[in-house]
Amino acid sequence: MVRGKNYAFISGFFLIFIEILLSFQTFCQSSNPSDKPDSLNYKIALWFQFKDAAVTITFDDGIRSHFTTAVPMLNERSLKGSFYVVTNFIGKGFTPGWDTLNEVARQGHEIGSHSMNHANMSNLAAYPKFADSLRKELSDSRDIINRNIPSQKCESFCWPGGAVSPLAIDIAKRYYLACRASGNLLNYAGVQDFYNIQSLPIYHNTLLSTANYWIDQAIQVKGWLIERIHGIKTGKDSTGYEPVPVNVLKNHWDYIVKNEKQLWVATFSNVIKYIRERDGTKLKIIDYQNGNFRISISNNLPDSAYYLPLSLKIKLIGLLNNFREIQQNGRSLQYEVHKEITKKDTVNYVVFEAIPDKGDITIYIPIEFITNYREPFGSAVQITFGLTRRQKVKLCVYNSEGKIVKHSKRKFNQGVNNIKFDGRKLADGTYPYSLECDKGYIYWSKLILKKDGNVVSQKGHHL
Repeated sequence: MVRGKNYAFISGFFLIFIEILLSFQTFCQSSNPSDKPDSLNYKIALWFQFKDAAVTITFDDGIRSHFTTAVPMLNERSLKGSFYVVTNFIGKGFTPGWDTLNEVARQGHEIGSHSMNHANMSNLAAYPKFADSLRKELSDSRDIINRNIPSQKCESFCWPGGAVSPLAIDIAKRYYLACRASGNLLNYAGVQDFYNIQSLPIYHNTLLSTANYWIDQAIQVKGWLIERIHGIKTGKDSTGYEPVPVNVLKNHWDYIVKNEKQLWVATFSNVIKYIRERDGTKLKIIDYQNGNFRISISNNLPDSAYYLPLSLKIKLIGLLNNFREIQQNGRSLQYEVHKEITKKDTVNYVVFEAIPDKGDITIYIPIEFITNYREPFGSAVQITFGLTRRQKVKLCVYNSEGKIVKHSKRKFNQGVNNIKFDGRKLADGTYPYSLECDKGYIYWSKLILKKDGNVVSQKGHHL
């Protein structure tokens, strides 16, 4: 008889042990790093914010109407332009002074170099005796702009008259990120020659329908449209080469704004930076610990020049579906979750911006894994969960009528934590509960109390 009681006791203890083992197995499975993707499924946007095309509005020669007429029109539409000035002309004739250029730069427009004297670079390159003049036209014009406009760097050059040569390009590479040329072509997403980038002219006789068609074509081919403008005609005031009627520009820029959901309008240098960062940057999961995915974002470009944020899209699979925050170098990043419906299923992606080489990206999962059970030889019910960082957690346990029967709130450390409470007064049944983090992230699950004293863990969901 005694042996029978002992056998029953041992059998009961063994069953309890098995239940606890199964609960622990559930805990391990839900927190296992193998839930993370083996490789990161990501995409860097072709153009910033996943726009369909890029547009850059450029002005040659730095004449007064660019700054008195075009700049206010651009500002009114929240558009930024690139203005290429001839440094020896500044403050003379139809060219404004450095104070005007400084104000335009502070407003976010780009001031680039159009040489010192509007010299024909191809002619200078053809004669060895002019080698020093060729270099000075390229280097000194940049240095003069940098000295007089301290709020930004002169990073791009525009070939006067579109005249360019291999020798001139070799010298320009020492001083500029890229150069704009005058060939009448639309650029595709991939730039082949950064020092001879093509543009399309808006002249005095360019039809509005033609200029707007270039926008449509850029969207269609996902390309980069660079417009070049010289003179502007306002009433009887007609200065500069090939002056464009102001109403044509105004209506054309309104068309650009009308299509702003598809167009990224940016300065010449910023588009160049984005292209090079986009093509040279890679993302990689480098660590996974306590629910944090740490991702490197890097390239081999000099950080002093290449510091623009890239638009990124990461596929949410496994534990990534439960993320609640994205940081780079300790700074929270704004994000959106997009759904993409394919023939097979619906896939979620998180879309955000991050800067290469400015620190790792960390994707936080506030409560990564969870389980619960009642101690086999006591009355305590234990809930185990993981946190990505130290924070307050509020527990609320509800009965079938929705009333709170147990609650607590206190700070917990990063990593695995436990909440225990006395469950003797709780009848057998199902008890929904919530864990709320200090930033409002809520995890719902439920306790299922059985007569044998065990609790069956069930996976909940985040809100």
